[in-house]
Amino acid sequence: MVEIKAFPGLRYDPQRFPDLAAVLCPPYDVISPEAEPEYRRKSDHNIVHLEIPRGEPRKTGSGDKYARAGATLDRWLEEGVLLPEEPPAIYLHRHHFHHWGQMFTRRGLMAAVRLEEWEKRVA
Repeated sequence: MVEIKAFPGLRYDPQRFPDLAAVLCPPYDVISPEAEPEYRRKSDHNIVHLEIPRGEPRKTGSGDKYARAGATLDRWLEEGVLLPEEPPAIYLHRHHFHHWGQMFTRRGLMAAVRLEEWEKRVA
């Protein structure tokens, strides 16, 4: 049987970041090369620093962009930039967007799931 569980999401510390406009950006795959530097300038804690990690590999000991993003995430957690929510939850989200002149709404759930090997045919 598939295992679905609540998990502690991460949120910016509201005391340090009362205006989320400085730290939020669109998903990495829709950020143009021209827009990326603007998000970086908005804040040293803009989420673009995790989505599109930059920097010299020697700063984290790895040339791997995922390792650099992980090191940044670890630092932000240690510094209290991002705080884990309590209690763990299953998150509902709703996203409104325009496409070809029409308004759409996407709804979804975010939860922790256990992955099984395909061969096990777990449903």
